[in-house]
Amino acid sequence: MNTYIPPTGTIQMMVGVHLNPKQEDTLYFESAGIRDEFFTSYIYATYDEQSYSRPTRDSVKIQDTADRLYKCQYMRFKNGNAFNGQWIYAFVLAVEYINNNTCQVFYAIDDMVTWFPQCTLRECFVEREIPETDNLYENLVPENLETGEYVLRRNGAYQMNEDMYYLFQTTVNSQGDPQIGVINGLPTPIHYAKLPVNASSKAFEALIKIFTKDYAQTDNVINVQIVPNIIGKSAVPEPSDTPSYKEVETDEVDFVKHRDLDGYFPKNKKLLTYPYCFLQVTNYSGQSVTYKWEQFLSYIQNPDEVVFDIMAIALGVPTVLCIPRHYRGLDSDYESALTLANFPPMPWACDTYKAYLAQNKASIMTSVLTGSVENISGIVSHQNQAKYYGAMSDISPTAYSGLSAELSAKSASMGAASLAVSTGLNIANTLAKISDIKRASPTTLSTLAQTDMFTLVADRCGFYGYNVTIKYQMAKIIDDYFSMFGYAQHKVKIPNTHSRPIWNYTKTQGCVVIGDVPASALQNISAIFDRGIRFWKEMAEIGNYEHDNSPR
Repeated sequence: MNTYIPPTGTIQMMVGVHLNPKQEDTLYFESAGIRDEFFTSYIYATYDEQSYSRPTRDSVKIQDTADRLYKCQYMRFKNGNAFNGQWIYAFVLAVEYINNNTCQVFYAIDDMVTWFPQCTLRECFVEREIPETDNLYENLVPENLETGEYVLRRNGAYQMNEDMYYLFQTTVNSQGDPQIGVINGLPTPIHYAKLPVNASSKAFEALIKIFTKDYAQTDNVINVQIVPNIIGKSAVPEPSDTPSYKEVETDEVDFVKHRDLDGYFPKNKKLLTYPYCFLQVTNYSGQSVTYKWEQFLSYIQNPDEVVFDIMAIALGVPTVLCIPRHYRGLDSDYESALTLANFPPMPWACDTYKAYLAQNKASIMTSVLTGSVENISGIVSHQNQAKYYGAMSDISPTAYSGLSAELSAKSASMGAASLAVSTGLNIANTLAKISDIKRASPTTLSTLAQTDMFTLVADRCGFYGYNVTIKYQMAKIIDDYFSMFGYAQHKVKIPNTHSRPIWNYTKTQGCVVIGDVPASALQNISAIFDRGIRFWKEMAEIGNYEHDNSPR
């Protein structure tokens, strides 16, 4: 015999609840009790002693006029203590007129508000999320976002125009003797002398006469270049300096980071990382290097300044290096260094072939050595062997003797089909260039390499830093996107739902949620997280992204 249970259900209609069935936004509650107390302030009408309302159905009849309930967007109902007394929260989809005293309310259960406070999230793959913290350079997972064009702002420079010198490379010392000299602490048969560029023509002529013995031996002067003082000091140390092994001249330059993007100050600190802003250093000679601010470890001590070491070497091809300090985990990141080596040579009548070898000996030897012996296709033919032996003999008699013997031994046992063609062609091209130069007239001016006199005349000899950022408009667009949808995470973790003061967003793949709730609710909650859900702390703030939502 069935026991009669009088209708004890309650239905409450609400206004001012800014939630919608798409469930892209919801409210976060610590517990079901806090949730139930929160919604009491939004109650518009209460209907007691209602018959049993089935959560699985999509409508309920209410003894009231439809016109009175049209403005209700949300509702809740429960079926009394005899049926557990659980409040079921739902979105009002429509209110239909039945008669003057009755209307039918169509609804959809809000599983997030109804059941999520009783659920527990487990670890899963989090695709995007507003992170718990947003410290500088903390969130670096790449984003697939359009950045638009960049704008540049000057950010310091290491200028070398103010103190320039003529650098003479000679085969004899100032006494006219062909003795071994010491450059950068290393013995070398080439001697160096320097003269300020603002010296008189008579001083220039006097120095030339010393080395050429009154122009009787012009080949004694191999090359004359205009170089900055830091190279001049490296080649010809001051009398008070004591040369040491591998001694080079050093200096440093600082670059300061700006905290705005084209005048826009972002709320989300990920915009202060690559590719939204970065440091670009150029030598105004066709080379520039991009440096990521987040790769500088010096930010641990000084977040607004990075340091580059300047190193000058005169031996071989005079070169100045700009080396980032504390970059990519290295004290000195030489692989990321920017070089400046194309200092303009002065026209000088000499043996062009000897000048070329003197200026490019290191690069020629490297090109030959890295491609010889094991990969010598194109070299083993009799025609190219002559070029190879001739060039090696000119560059270095010792290298010629050793490598030619090794080449002969290797070529005897190697088939042409097994040789690397590309390497052989590179070597052949290098050697062909040497052969062409050797055939040039000895009186040809030694300005064969492309130079950049413009950097000297325009006061652009040095290293110049630029703070490169996206434009104001793009910065605002991306910043608003990050505020709404957080950062890419791409890691396994428990989704973050309530760490920020006003709202949180999270999007998962394969969300794992457990709890003593209906199975259909668990499935729907998991699907909501996989689509992306935003949790708000206050009803009035839903959809308002102008507030400061930074971590507290």
